Amino acid sequence: MRLSQRFLFWETALNAVKGKNPKTILRSIIELSYQSGLMPAGEGAETSEQTEFLKENGCDYIQGFYYSRPVDEQTFSAMLDLQRQNDEGFPADADEGIQKKEGRT
Repeated sequence: MRLSQRFLFWETALNAVKGKNPKTILRSIIELSYQSGLMPAGEGAETSEQTEFLKENGCDYIQGFYYSRPVDEQTFSAMLDLQRQNDEGFPADADEGIQKKEGRT
């Protein structure tokens, strides 16, 4: 389940939802995605605050400029290989990620 970049920009999100806390909304969306058997994917993370919030609230997949600007396929493949070598907990597929989130591995 894709989590819109719009919610990561707290000020904009606050204006969009008229006083509702966007962090509460994001937490609910992340939980709903797991209850529906979907993996949440945060998009557009640009700061460490946004990235840490998503991680702390169970978002296993996060993309955005915080990690990298857009790259070509060959560069991405090399980056992914390096990540897998350096992080034994890197989920090979969504099912492993769900099991990790639910503490089944």
